[in-house]
Parts: sequence; C-alpha cells; structure tokens
Amino acid sequence: MKKRSNVLSTHGRSIGVLRIVTIIQTMGVQSTNIVCRSDRPGETAFRCGETVNGSVVVTIDGHKSHKFSSMLLKVRVQAKTEWEENDTNYSETQDLFRLDLPLRSATTGETSLPPGQHQLPFSFPLPERLPHTMKYHEAKVVFLLKARLKSSSMWSWDGAQEVKLRILPQRDLSQCFDLAAPLKMLREDKWTMWNGNPGEFSVTVAKQGYVAGETIDLWIDASDGVYTELAQLDGHVKLKRLVVAREGKKNYNEERTSIATVKPGKAASAWHRIQLTVPEDEITMDDLALCRIISVTYYVKVCDVHIPVTLGTIPTPKR
Repeated sequence: MKKRSNVLSTHGRSIGVLRIVTIIQTMGVQSTNIVCRSDRPGETAFRCGETVNGSVVVTIDGHKSHKFSSMLLKVRVQAKTEWEENDTNYSETQDLFRLDLPLRSATTGETSLPPGQHQLPFSFPLPERLPHTMKYHEAKVVFLLKARLKSSSMWSWDGAQEVKLRILPQRDLSQCFDLAAPLKMLREDKWTMWNGNPGEFSVTVAKQGYVAGETIDLWIDASDGVYTELAQLDGHVKLKRLVVAREGKKNYNEERTSIATVKPGKAASAWHRIQLTVPEDEITMDDLALCRIISVTYYVKVCDVHIPVTLGTIPTPKR
C-alpha cells in the first residue's frame, strides 16, 4: 500500500515546508527596544560624568520560555573620519569609550524569559571627559547603545536594537585666565593673491575665549589710507570653524566653514570696530590626547589675518 504523504502539494509544489517556516518565525523575540531615562524632557542627552539609566524592553512570543546564550548591551562612543582625495578613500575609527554590559531580567534575574514583555535594566556612568557628539562632512563623534540578545536555539530569532544618544557640549573657560586676556595680531605690508595689499594694520580682540551669544569685539588699528583700502575691498569679516579629520599619522583633511559673517561696508569708518556674535552649538575640541583623529578649532578672519579664539560653554573669568 502506498504511504500517504503529510506534505500537501499544489501543482507539484510542497507547502508543508512553508508552514514549518511560519511556525519557526513566530518563536523567540518578537520585538526589542531600548528605553533611556533622561532628566531633559524631549531628548536623550547626557553630560560627561552623568549616569545613563534605562532598560531593554523585550517581548517574547510563543507558549514556552525562551533561552538566550547571551544578552548584552554594548555601549560605544566613537570618533569616525572618512573622506576621498585623488580617487583614494581614507577612513579611521577611534573608540573613545567602550563597555559591554550583561543583561538580566528585572524580575527573575535569569537569561531564560517566559512569553510576554520583559524589562532588562541597565545603568552606567559616562567618563568625566569625552568629546561631545558631532557630525561634519568628513568627521563625526557618535554615542551608540546596541542591544544584542542571542538565542540558544538556531531555529529562533535573535533580538537586536540600536539607538543613538547625545553627549552635550561642555567646555569650562572659567579658569582659563589666559583666554580672558586681549590678543593683538599684526598684518604686514605685503601683497597676496586673494586680498591684494590693503597695507599694514593690526587686529585686537578684547579676549580670546567666548560662549554662545557673546559678542567678539575687534578693533582694527591702521592709517587712514589703509582704512580706505579695506573699505574699497568691500570684504567680509568671518568667524570660521576648522575641522581636521585624520587617518594615521600623516593623512588629514581640512574643512573650513564660516559660522558668522559681517560685511562692514564701503565706509572707511566702519572698519575701525567690528562685532561678531558667537552662534549656538559651537565648541572647541582640540585635545588630541582625548581624540587623536578629529580636532575642531575656530578663528576670526580679517583679510589674511587669522585670530584664534576658543569657544566653550562656561564664560571666561572677568578681568
């Protein structure tokens, strides 16, 4: 007698396997989410030294407990650079903070979870010194949490989720007495391709350290003829950001961006004193011991004179 097959066929195609696959796909992790608690409503942002608290929320489907061979929260703060030059690609990644936290059920403390929703709590402090998160064309600093739940059974789905958080800018200038002092720079009487030769003059800034919203005061000291030349050039005075992305010890790429611009105009008197306002979310990051592949610095550009300034979040001391 011919045995009856348990696999149904439609036009010669087996559908029994499809049913088995469907059953397998409904076993294990249905969803994985990372939830962080922040004291700042509307955003998951933290300062250096603060503690990050939260939980990985896992939903298990099916009718039996699900066992995991590993349950981890991977914490990564990374600096990344990438650019192309002369048909050559350059890139590098630097781990600034790295932590792997084992996860356990908040109720059972186990790695075997019954069907339903479960909270896997986590808590860790951020280091006292880290760059803030940022993103430019060729350079960025990212803060990632990656939940990885690996099932013991090869026939079950693993759980995986990744979220990006912010590290807020933080640079204290209150003890930087040198940045509270004025700075004077001299331009020599020389011809340049881009600026011609307006003549010799000096530029003085009232101080060298600023925070968002502060005014950068510049005084140009020159002869009447030089003031007239500057006015006739009808140029701009700019606050510029310089981002340097590095790969290894020799390769680097520079990105210069104007973040504040003033056009004094064609009146010679307008070039005696010039003011620029520092915009939000601009912070100097120039500690290569902290991050060796990215630096962010600032300067004020008057013709071909570059006056360095440092931007922070807490103002310089009053003089």
